[in-house]
Amino acid sequence: MKTLSVGICGFGTVGRGVFNILSNNQADIAAKTGVTITVTAIASRSLIKDKDINGQPIRTSQQVLELATANDIDIIIETIGGCEIAKTLIVEAL
Repeated sequence: MKTLSVGICGFGTVGRGVFNILSNNQADIAAKTGVTITVTAIASRSLIKDKDINGQPIRTSQQVLELATANDIDIIIETIGGCEIAKTLIVEAL
């Protein structure tokens, strides 16, 4: 089974929701798609606590642009509010 590593940029309401959906439904997603999705890293301006990520071994950072060039991330999910940093992140990731 193929594994995709995901990086989430932004960890507010939407970012946490995406994280929870991906984390809580890994088995269903894998069964339907044949792909295991693993959240590898999360970047947010605010500090991320272990309780926010259920103690999972996920790399965290306050530098969202780091994820755009990380070699261990296959997919970037942008959930940042605003336009400027979000656009810069998307352009860098591409």
